[in-house]
Amino acid sequence: MKNMAVDRAHARERLLQALETERGSIKVYSAAIPVAIDESLSKEWHSYLASTRGRERHLVELLSARGIDPETPSPARTVVAERSEALVAAIELAVANGDPTAAQLVATECVRLAALQDHLGVERTGTFDRQVAAEELPAAERTAEPAARWADDLAFGEAQVA
Repeated sequence: MKNMAVDRAHARERLLQALETERGSIKVYSAAIPVAIDESLSKEWHSYLASTRGRERHLVELLSARGIDPETPSPARTVVAERSEALVAAIELAVANGDPTAAQLVATECVRLAALQDHLGVERTGTFDRQVAAEELPAAERTAEPAARWADDLAFGEAQVA
């Protein structure tokens, strides 16, 4: 019985961290979009932002359906938030330095780091979604393979940086 409680607590923490990762990525993409000089890069980042907002909504719904407050704080969640804030700060610093091309390069690096974190979070969340669907949720509430649904959203893209 205790092992089940530990597993539930761990799953809850992973979901909260995944939500924080998505929220942090929204901040990173929002900071990066105005920095993009290259129009195709801007479009790509807008696409990332839209997809990430969708995943964030999905996680809020999943947490709420399980009776978990999506705003629940935790030490690990704080670390995730700080990492995202550091990426946003790097973009802001690059912009403040006054070289638009260099700022776009920094923003690109930060977007790629945020996208990598998104990808890792989606893998963890997709595994959890499949476990929940198999073990607990009625058939009507099961989600169809979130990791597969989100795979296209996670590609780093082919946009070239000027």
